[in-house]
Amino acid sequence: MWARHAAANFWRITKRGLSASLLEHIYEKPEQTCIVCGRGPSLDDALQNHKDKFLKYPVIACLSSLPALIANGIRPLYVVAYDAKIDAIKHIGNMDTSQMSLIATTTIHPLLVSSWRGPVFFFNQYHKGYEFFEVVLPALYRRFPSYWNAGCVVNISVVFAVDVMKFSRAYLIGVEYPLDNKRPYISVNYECDEDGTWEREETVGNKVSKEMIEAHTRYREVLIAWTRKFELPVVNCSPYASFKDDMPFKEFAEI
Repeated sequence: MWARHAAANFWRITKRGLSASLLEHIYEKPEQTCIVCGRGPSLDDALQNHKDKFLKYPVIACLSSLPALIANGIRPLYVVAYDAKIDAIKHIGNMDTSQMSLIATTTIHPLLVSSWRGPVFFFNQYHKGYEFFEVVLPALYRRFPSYWNAGCVVNISVVFAVDVMKFSRAYLIGVEYPLDNKRPYISVNYECDEDGTWEREETVGNKVSKEMIEAHTRYREVLIAWTRKFELPVVNCSPYASFKDDMPFKEFAEI
C-alpha cells in the first residue's frame, strides 16, 4: 500500500508539493506556543468550554480532529495527515480547504492529495530497518526531507510542532492514550451539510477494541520516551490521558 501510494502520488507531489523542510525552525522564538489537537474526548470538552484558548494560540491539528475544529469556528494553522487508508478522505468531506495548509507523508492516500485545495508540505516517513523507507522513498522523492515515524498522526504532529518547527511549547488536547472501557465513552461526530451547516451527533457506549487499546499503549510509550529523551517542551492538557504522571500536566482552562 505504501509503495502503491508513493507511485500514484508522484506526478501531483512533484508538480505542486512543497517541501516540509520549509517549516524547519520558523517558530524558534521565545514564548512561541502552540496547541496540538488529537481527536480524543477532551477535545470536545475544550471546544465546548474553552474555545477562546484555540483563538489564543496557533493550532496544529491531526486530520481526524479537523471536522470538530471547523464546526466550532477554529481554523488550524496546519493539519497533519499520515494515514494511507482511504478513510482519511472522510475527514474533509466537502469543506473548503483552500485557506489551510496540510502536512502529509508522500505515501498518503492519493485521493487526499488530489482533494486538498490549500498548500501541501510533504515529507518522507522514516522507518529504521525497512529498505523502502530508508532507501527507495528518499530516492523517489529526493527534495523532501525524511522525518522519524513516531507511530501515529498525533505523535507526528508533536514531532512537527516542537522538533521541526521549534515551537517553544506545545499543549496537547484530545490526546487520550490509551482509550479504555473503564468509563462510558462518548463518540462525537460532525457532518457538514451541502449548505455548509454542521451537525453534531453523540454516540454513547462505543466499545474500544483490544487491538486499539494495545496500539494506543504503544503510542503512549513512544511519546513519553521521546519527550523525556530529548527534554522536549510538551505539556499534556488531556485530563483523560493515562500518562498524566509521566509528563507535565496543566488544565486546559489555565493555559
